[in-house]
Amino acid sequence: METIRRITPADLHRINVLLAQAFSQGRVDEGYRFTEVPQCRIEFLELYLDSCPEASYLYEVDGRILAFGFSHLWGRVGWIGPVAVAPDVQGKGHGREIMELCVEGLKKAGAAVIGLETMPRSYRNLGFYGKLGFVPDKLTVDFAKEVFPHAESPAERPRAQARAFRDGDEAFLDEARAIARGVCKDLDYARLIQGTAKHGYGHSLILEKGAQRAVAVIHTEPYAADEERHVLRVVALAIPPPVDPAFVDAVVATLEDWARKEFLGHINFRVPTTQLAAFRYFLAAGHRVVHSDLRMYLEGFELQTEAGGWLLDKWE
Repeated sequence: METIRRITPADLHRINVLLAQAFSQGRVDEGYRFTEVPQCRIEFLELYLDSCPEASYLYEVDGRILAFGFSHLWGRVGWIGPVAVAPDVQGKGHGREIMELCVEGLKKAGAAVIGLETMPRSYRNLGFYGKLGFVPDKLTVDFAKEVFPHAESPAERPRAQARAFRDGDEAFLDEARAIARGVCKDLDYARLIQGTAKHGYGHSLILEKGAQRAVAVIHTEPYAADEERHVLRVVALAIPPPVDPAFVDAVVATLEDWARKEFLGHINFRVPTTQLAAFRYFLAAGHRVVHSDLRMYLEGFELQTEAGGWLLDKWE
């Protein structure tokens, strides 16, 4: 029997198998040297499903999941991913059908922004998403830095004050919402903050120094089932304008301290290259570029941000 329906938590183990198979085949097709993509931790997929279950869909035949797509909604900022189709049924329109459902689901949920990220070298993906009305924007870049066991003292490198989210803290969510909307009027990280806490994936912080404030969501747990716990991922960082470089230094130093406290050896930031000041900052500060993706937007649903603010978040 053929079914197209919303994803439920009971589907995640089967989705995990398909995700690894489809992405491994994609790496083979694109000529990568290392092609095996491991399965995800189920907790990570649960976190993803909580982001926007009303617009996440799968295609199933006789109990076998052949295609799926997750949607995410942060306020009115929506994005889609991952999307996967079983290698033996690619080219039959199942991926297109899933994408169309995800897009319509996000529209019905009130999304003003609809986007995704994909491998920039994948001409297949560019063609596929382009035919669905998505337009290439600029690259997003992952910066990585080793976090040494001992930090500089606060006298050498000032810190920001950090306040962490606790479950049920509505005042924190209201403040985080106000900070994020100071950078993008459509943005609200409440679902990401609550999901991160619910699934034990990390922490959400409000960072302050003087009159400047930022909100950050950090993930400290691995995404892949066979991955060792070694990196703090800054999944989201919003700093309203005007951004003082000294405040950025304090925020980054504070997040590096958090990585050390969690016994993690590296810190990663995802930086859209539309945020040129941020891109140049991390290059100058000795962070290494380790990965890049291409951000694409559905035409008419592009992200709009306040000039001079920083919005660094991870759509994957």
